[in-house]
Amino acid sequence: MSLLSKSKTYRYIKTGKIYTLIGTARDCTNITDGRLMALYHPEDQPNFPLVREMVEFCDKFVEVW
Repeated sequence: MSLLSKSKTYRYIKTGKIYTLIGTARDCTNITDGRLMALYHPEDQPNFPLVREMVEFCDKFVEVW
């Protein structure tokens, strides 16, 4: 897993939709406690934050600018 640039723009490979990576967080649920998560939002919906496991984010998104 590579380090990602926070507040950078990424493209979701599957759909081509653009997202902004806001930062990272740690999952604190019982089964996945401590897992690193990506916190991001669709470029056109900044008030709609999403989370995804960082490993999965790195596999499914590419930095575009």
